[in-house]
Amino acid sequence: FFLATDATDALPLVQLVPTTSTGSRSPSAAFAGSSIMFDSSLFAVSAAAVVGMCTATSAAPCPPPPPGQEFSPNWCSLVHHATPSWFDDAKFGIYAHWGPYSVPAYSSEWYSRNMYVNGSDVWKHHVQTYGDTFGYKDFIPMFTAPKFNATEWASLYRRAGARYAGPVAEHADGFAMFKSAISHYNAFEMGPKRDVTGEIVHAVRKAGLRAVTTMHHQWLWAWYPTYENCTDTAQEQYELTAEHGGLYGPRINDSTCFKENKPSCMPTKQFNDYFLGKVHEVIQQYQPDVLYFDSRLGSIDETHRLDLVASYYNAAAEWMKKGTSSGVVLTYKNSDLAAGAALLDYERGGIDSMQTQKWQTDDALGRNSWSWVNPPSLKNETEVIGELVDIVSKNGNLLLDIPPHADGSIDDVVKETLFAIGDWLQVNGVAIYATKPWYAANVYGEGPTKIQPGSFHEWPIFTSRDFRFTTNGDVVFAIAMAWSSDNQFVIQSINTTAGVGSNVSHVTLLGSSEQVPYTIGVSGMQVGPVSKPHSVDHAYVFCVHTHGTQLGYLSWDLLDENADTIHPGDVVYLRWRSSGHTDLAVRIAWSVDGAGTGSVVVPNTGVYHWHVPGDLLGQTRRMTVVRLLISGVDEPHLQHTMSAAVSP
Repeated sequence: FFLATDATDALPLVQLVPTTSTGSRSPSAAFAGSSIMFDSSLFAVSAAAVVGMCTATSAAPCPPPPPGQEFSPNWCSLVHHATPSWFDDAKFGIYAHWGPYSVPAYSSEWYSRNMYVNGSDVWKHHVQTYGDTFGYKDFIPMFTAPKFNATEWASLYRRAGARYAGPVAEHADGFAMFKSAISHYNAFEMGPKRDVTGEIVHAVRKAGLRAVTTMHHQWLWAWYPTYENCTDTAQEQYELTAEHGGLYGPRINDSTCFKENKPSCMPTKQFNDYFLGKVHEVIQQYQPDVLYFDSRLGSIDETHRLDLVASYYNAAAEWMKKGTSSGVVLTYKNSDLAAGAALLDYERGGIDSMQTQKWQTDDALGRNSWSWVNPPSLKNETEVIGELVDIVSKNGNLLLDIPPHADGSIDDVVKETLFAIGDWLQVNGVAIYATKPWYAANVYGEGPTKIQPGSFHEWPIFTSRDFRFTTNGDVVFAIAMAWSSDNQFVIQSINTTAGVGSNVSHVTLLGSSEQVPYTIGVSGMQVGPVSKPHSVDHAYVFCVHTHGTQLGYLSWDLLDENADTIHPGDVVYLRWRSSGHTDLAVRIAWSVDGAGTGSVVVPNTGVYHWHVPGDLLGQTRRMTVVRLLISGVDEPHLQHTMSAAVSP
C-alpha cells in the first residue's frame, strides 16, 4: 500500500493508494469498477504521526531465505529491506564520472560509443583529431592519471558538505575502475595501474563519509558496433568470451540491437554472468554503503537481478553483525527492480510533491555531460543549492556528479562551486541534515515555482515567494529560495487557522544575530523587515520555533506490493513514525462504517502487528472501508487517521 496523507494543517484528502501487481501506484487501476468513496470528513488529522500499512498474509507465502541468510532471491523477501537511518539523515552525496573517456574531453561520457557512430559529430571530431584507425582501446595508455589523489578528492567532498561519496566503478565503456579478476581491462592492470575504486573508497571512509560505488556496465551489451568488421570493436582479442572479459563486450551481429531504453535483442546468459560477476567483485572487495545502478538494469534477466539484490543485502547483514556497516542502500531507476525492493533514483530529475517513501536524485554539475569536456558548461552553486533544498523538502537525497580532468585533478571552477555549497551547508545544514519534510505544508512547499516531475529536466530559478520546508524536533525550517527586495516575506503555510501557527514562540534567521520580527494572521506569517545575512547567499533559512508542538512525519513500508485490500484474518503490519515530544504509548483504534469495533494500547515503537479480527465486517458481505486511528495515550489530540479497503 502506498499512503498519501494530509492534515487539517493543509494537505488534501488522506487516501490509501493500493499498488497494482506491477508495483505501479494507481488508485484508478486498483479501484476501477468499485463503489468505494473516500469521505474527506473522516480525515481530520494533525501532523503528528501516521499509520502506514500493508498485509503480510493476503498473498501466497514467501519462500524462506536460505539457511543463515536474511533474504531470499524473491521480490517478496527483498521488499522487507529497510533504508538505513544514516542515509535518510545524510541528504547529500558526491561522485565522479572519470575514465578513459575523460581523455578526449569532448561531447560527453558517451564518447566511447559515439566515436563509432559514422557521421556523428563525435565521429567527425575523432577522425579529425586521432585518425580513423584509433580505437577506444588506444585511449587507455593515455589515461595515466598522474595527478590523481584520492585523499584530496575525499577532503574536497567533505569540505563540500557531502555525507557519502565515491567513484563510478565502471561505466558503459567496458573498462573497470577497480581491481578485477574477470577482465584485464581494468585500472589496476592498465592506464593508471591503480585500484582507483579501492583508493577512493578507503579515502572517503577515512574522511568520515559513507562510500558509494556506481555501476553502469549493463550498458556494455551492444554498446559498441561489434558487427562492423572495419572497426577494432570487431577484433577477436577485444571480444568478451567465455575465456576472458573483453573491452568491447560480446560480438553481436545485429546492428539494430542497441536501444537506449531497452535493447531489442536481450543479453545472453554469458553476458548476464559477466555483469553479475563484476557486481560481486565490487561488493566483496569494497563493501559499499550505497550501490547505485544506472538505468537499463532491467535488461539483465530477473534471476541475475534477484541474485544481485539478495547477495548485497545478505552481505550487508553479515557486515552489520561484525559492526562494519550501519546498513546499505541499493538504488535503481525506472521500473528496473520491483517497487520497494530498493531505492528509486531519478536521473537529472525528481518529483513535484512530498513523498513518504525515501528517494534520490542523481544529477551532474555539467549541464550536458557527466564527465569533463572542453569547454565545460557547469551549473553554479545557487542552482545546486536550490535543487538540494527542493529535493530534501520532498524526502529525497541528492547525489551530485562532478567531472575530474583526465589527469586526476579537479578543476578550480568545480572546486569553487563545491566550496560555496559547503559554506552554505556550514551555516544552514541544520535545516538539511537529519530533517524530515514538513508535511503540514502544501504538497510541494509554497510559491509560484514548481518543478517538472520525472527525469531529465533542469531545476527552475526560484523566487523570494518560493518556500520549501523541513522540520526537526520542535522547529520548522522555512527556507526562502531567494531574498526579497524589500527584506520582508510572507509564509502562507504558517497561519492562525491550524497547527503550528498558533504555537510559535519565536523566529530566527540562520547566519544572522538580528531579532526577526513577525506577525501571524489567517493568511500567513509576515516576517520582517530583516536584514539579509552577510554570510549567506542562495537560500535563506527562517527557523520557526514552537512551544513543544508535535511535528510528526510519515513513513510506510511496502511489504506486499500485490495486495490491493486487507481481509479479516490477515496479519497487517502497521507502521508509524513520530518526532518531537512523543508519548511512550499510543492507542490504535479501528472502525468500519463509523462503528467502533476495537482498539489496543501499544508501546510507541513504530510498528504493530495487527491481527485483523475475523468478525471485522460483522454481517457486511461487501467491500467497504476500515478507518484506523493512532493517537497519543497522554495527549489524545495528537493523532492521525488513515483508511483502507477491506473485503470479505
